[in-house]
Amino acid sequence: MLKTVCLISVLLLVGLGVNADNLYPACGGRISSAENVKKGDTAVVHEFSTRVEAFSLECLAYEVTSIIGSDGVDHCLIRHQTKYAYKLAIKATYTNDNGGEESRYFDVKDFVGGSIGSLRVNLPKRSKLEVVFTNTGENPKCLLSVRELIELKRHDRIGDSHDLPVLVAANPPTIFADKPGKSSLIFRFSDKRQAAETSRDVVTFIRYEDSCDDTSITPLRYLDYEATIPNDLVLSEDDRSQYSSRAITFYPEDVGEYRLCYRYKEDSTANELGTITVFAGNPSYYTFIEGMDADGRIYVGRPCTIKFFGYSLDTRPDGDSAKLVYEHEDCDDGAPAGGVPKATDLGPADDFGPETVFTTWRFTLRTGGSFKICYFRASGNKWTEVPFITDVGPGGITTTTSVPVPIPTRPGDKTECSTVHIEKRYTTAKFVLTGSSLPSDFTNKLSELLCVPAKMISILFFKKIDGHMTAYISLFCDGNACDSVERYNYIVSIQNKTKELSKFGIEKVGALTDPPVFESLTGKATSLLSTALWCITVLIIFGMLAYVALMFKKRRDRMINFGLDEGELDDIYPLNRSDPIGEGHERVKNAVIEIEE
Repeated sequence: MLKTVCLISVLLLVGLGVNADNLYPACGGRISSAENVKKGDTAVVHEFSTRVEAFSLECLAYEVTSIIGSDGVDHCLIRHQTKYAYKLAIKATYTNDNGGEESRYFDVKDFVGGSIGSLRVNLPKRSKLEVVFTNTGENPKCLLSVRELIELKRHDRIGDSHDLPVLVAANPPTIFADKPGKSSLIFRFSDKRQAAETSRDVVTFIRYEDSCDDTSITPLRYLDYEATIPNDLVLSEDDRSQYSSRAITFYPEDVGEYRLCYRYKEDSTANELGTITVFAGNPSYYTFIEGMDADGRIYVGRPCTIKFFGYSLDTRPDGDSAKLVYEHEDCDDGAPAGGVPKATDLGPADDFGPETVFTTWRFTLRTGGSFKICYFRASGNKWTEVPFITDVGPGGITTTTSVPVPIPTRPGDKTECSTVHIEKRYTTAKFVLTGSSLPSDFTNKLSELLCVPAKMISILFFKKIDGHMTAYISLFCDGNACDSVERYNYIVSIQNKTKELSKFGIEKVGALTDPPVFESLTGKATSLLSTALWCITVLIIFGMLAYVALMFKKRRDRMINFGLDEGELDDIYPLNRSDPIGEGHERVKNAVIEIEE
């Protein structure tokens, strides 16, 4: 499930670092590969040593690249598309009842970057598993290579009486809530049960936290049976009678991750086939492929490249756009931020159509801050916020990025005050007054000017400079009353509004990134402060001496009251005596002796 905490906090940790040399997601195991696969050929990418009768696909990451010829031409490139033509499937091979060898193929091409999550597969018999890759390109010169990471979990057979279908594709591969019309899920059935017989079976979505075999659970949504499979869908098996399709329309409130349950019409319980994530928008997420260090940080002045994952994207000149906006702004109205202009030149250039499943954006930040990523699809005609890839996982999905800055109100009439962008972090504010003294109601005046409760304003100190009183303050905003950092930035934003400031007896304002130091005081203020500190030090020293003398007298009085003569008191204060402990003993530190009255 997706949590859209999608901020770029410059110079701060924003998420897991992504290395262009690695595969995402970070599945366990070693990378397997197949190189230079020719047009029409099938290569084994990964072979599993253990035979299984049921398994779940928990993680898959792969990357398909084209081998550029000596002429510098990409012969596998499909014009206006970012995808190459290929099939990726798990091949299960087993021995049938007649002693012959049979194989089944389960497409997993859409498993990465799309909505299909953990996949459950039932096999007719214990089978040998392989990941196979087929180059389906049209150009005879096309050579494709693939790198892959995969995690499978072995299971006992799922269900009692039937071979369960396998979810092999989603159309579109990335299902998002604001897509007009229906989305389809494609299932592959065994030879024993043709897809045409399944129209009365029940396919449902339930909450991710629930279980498909719990008969007390009320399904959230039901999927409708479709008689035909989309013609443009590429499947590993040519015999489409083994496939069935279910359709559903998603709405904005459906954003989230769900378990997909399948129940045959004659059965009383359902079985889980996998998980489906419904994303908030298209593109569904982004990741960094350049500019992020190993600790997940990006820096001002360092080029960055973002890769957006979605469906039917458009990089033509009048196509999609992207921008950074401040974290407290809406994507619709927020102006481009971070010193980065709105991007209208996304790559790869001149791609569009259903098979354009990613776009790239390269930019360099010029100013620091916290931003979110916004994307404009030409076909959708609106700006949407795009979440970061590391926020994908079980849990609730929201479409907001962070807690918004509280809108302050004036203490008097409670009217809302304006807020500003957080450009910089300040710690102290400085006010130069028009008069030579500090008014008794100065805190109340600041409260009215800054829309901050008076109790949240602290005057650090004040001094007279060139005939004007100058005050240094700190803000301690709490709860929904205000945001200290935002209010400091507001102070900076009004420094040129002299007419408004004069109404409050203020001539100039400013903000400091570091707290002011007392050593900066000059003249009479320094002299008064030094004299006060000297007097306090002397009083403390005399007080300590008086306290020691008093305690000594009390101790002598107590010893006399316990029967010691005054002349014997010297024996209990061996000031000139050698150490009585001797070797082999240790002194006891911080010992406590209790004397009862």
